Order: sequence, then C-alpha cells, then structure tokens
Amino acid sequence: MRCKKCGFIKKNNITKVMCWREWQLCAICGVEEHPEAYTYRTRCQILAKRYEWAKSNNKHEKMENVFGL
Repeated sequence: MRCKKCGFIKKNNITKVMCWREWQLCAICGVEEHPEAYTYRTRCQILAKRYEWAKSNNKHEKMENVFGL
C-alpha cells in the first residue's frame, strides 16, 4: 500500500496497523495528521524516525513536550 501523503510503500502486515487501516497513511504521516489517536510515547517514538538528529549516534537531550499537551 502507498501512503497518500508521502508516497512511502509498505507491503507486509498492514491490516493490523491503525494508520494504514483507517487513513491509508504511513505511521509517520498518521501521527502528524491524527496525533489525538496516539499516546504521547507512541508519537515521540514514531516521529523520532523522521528527524536526522534521532538517526545519529550522538547523545541528545530529552525532548520536552513537543506537542504542547
């Protein structure tokens, strides 16, 4: 299945994932478009995959409530 927002393609096990089943969006786009459907911890874990600083091996300071909740 192809994400409607970014074009990411996922081939396996999409029937159990809410973002694909409900909105036809990948996990990252699903969290960006519908943050209310996810817990704070899940949002942080999924969105961390998108940013370059999360992919590096450097130590990072803990992110403080980036969603304004």
